[in-house]
Amino acid sequence: MADDDHVHSTNSAVNVESNPQSPYFLTNVDHPGVLLVSEKLSNTKVAVLFSSLSKCNTIVLSRLLNSLFSKIGQSVIYVDSSHVMWLELKERFSQGNRPRIFELQAAISALYQEHSDVSTYFTD
Repeated sequence: MADDDHVHSTNSAVNVESNPQSPYFLTNVDHPGVLLVSEKLSNTKVAVLFSSLSKCNTIVLSRLLNSLFSKIGQSVIYVDSSHVMWLELKERFSQGNRPRIFELQAAISALYQEHSDVSTYFTD
């Protein structure tokens, strides 16, 4: 039985690789040296791209900072990257309080509107 599973998994892997509809299908022109873009970046184009990305990063940073309470903003004001700031804020504020979440969900399920629970009120 285990041998049958191995043969089946091997056959399905071969089918995926030989099926042109599969995202894993590789043609004979797919290799690391294939040219994906027709024009290579020059130093000038890299500088312009970096400048544009830097401006976007500054705009995102300012919007993030302006949306925070001042005390929270003061704790992340020296971060240079909007991505790093976002990850830092996510780590800080994504920690859930399970007992409080349960308490709120129970309170929501116990709500009544005109002598009917909420689900009955909105479905009738």
